[in-house]
Amino acid sequence: MTEGGPELITLVRNRIILLACCAVPLAAGATTYEVDVSHAEIGFSIRHMGISNVRGSFRTFSGTITYDGSDILTLRATAEIEVDSIDTGNGKRDDHLLDHDFFDAAKYPKITFSSTGVKMSPDGHLLTGKLTMHGLTKEISLVMNVSGPIEDPWGNKRIGLELEGGLNRHDFGVGNSGSSDKLLGKNVVLSIGLEGIAVKEGPVTMPVPQK
Repeated sequence: MTEGGPELITLVRNRIILLACCAVPLAAGATTYEVDVSHAEIGFSIRHMGISNVRGSFRTFSGTITYDGSDILTLRATAEIEVDSIDTGNGKRDDHLLDHDFFDAAKYPKITFSSTGVKMSPDGHLLTGKLTMHGLTKEISLVMNVSGPIEDPWGNKRIGLELEGGLNRHDFGVGNSGSSDKLLGKNVVLSIGLEGIAVKEGPVTMPVPQK
């Protein structure tokens, strides 16, 4: 073998490895979806006096879902909720929830969530993130289920995201004092269903209403 042969062989081998690595297709870019609020719900329930559940939802919110369509661990989500859109089916109760005894909506008008990652658990995939409510930010994890993405009949790319879990309202200082605190459970069960439409240039195609 000529002088410098081993060095030449090593150089050629390294170049082959580099070329092979470069030949591997890059993962498709993640798609961002805006939550279609007409096909989404942010619901909750809480025990009342230990014998029944009071259910409610927030009617006004927005959010995004970012997902590459293949690796579930890459999924990210954000949400912003208008506190004064709470609806438990009883106006007097809703007004009480909005005052300083509970949400203090005048001072803290929004609830926000920003996911930080996805991890595995015995219950399935967990979406973990930072929830800010009543001026406090805590980490929560919700069991998630992803459907899609699919293409709807009008050419829009859609995705579904379902989230289930809970939180302790006392961790966020919501209703920690007063007589009503003793009537309600500390744990709030969350049930969230979101449908997202892929963000794209130009207007989103939607069905024409039938006359």
